[in-house]
Amino acid sequence: MLLFPVPPKILPFTFGERPLNEGELVTVPCAVSTGDAPVMLRWLFNGQKITPRMRITVVPFGVKNVILSVGSVQASHVGQYTCIAENHAGTYEYSANMTINGTCR
Repeated sequence: MLLFPVPPKILPFTFGERPLNEGELVTVPCAVSTGDAPVMLRWLFNGQKITPRMRITVVPFGVKNVILSVGSVQASHVGQYTCIAENHAGTYEYSANMTINGTCR
């Protein structure tokens, strides 16, 4: 019997249908729908590692999920968020943009 390694695939996510308002809470899941374990998940903001000073929380939820949360959205949070899933078979990325009313980034 031959076993073929399965690379991860992320379910699409979004920050909503409309721009957010400053001060709103936003939570976005990054979930791997297929792929061999173990899977390493991480988030990037505008291509950079998320740090605590950004006031963005990343919480693991099970073995194939991680949740990004912003308790009070500010203009500094506007930009592209990318979830990256990696396993021994490959890497998969999915990105979405957060927009806020009244910002032009």
